[in-house]
Amino acid sequence: MSESDLSTRSRSCSGSDITVGPAGKIGDGVNSYYVYKVTSAEDVVVDRRYSDFLWLHHQVGFGFQS
Repeated sequence: MSESDLSTRSRSCSGSDITVGPAGKIGDGVNSYYVYKVTSAEDVVVDRRYSDFLWLHHQVGFGFQS
């Protein structure tokens, strides 16, 4: 994973501001994974794994198929 992949990214959608912050590595070896800090405009902070974003991508794509 490159350093640019770990940078903070923001996106505004339908009046909601969400920031996806830098990733942090959890665990070691084959049991390790990365979590991303997701912060909403209401300052709610949660950790999410890549698979959570992958699920969201599939759900959004499914809703907009022609």
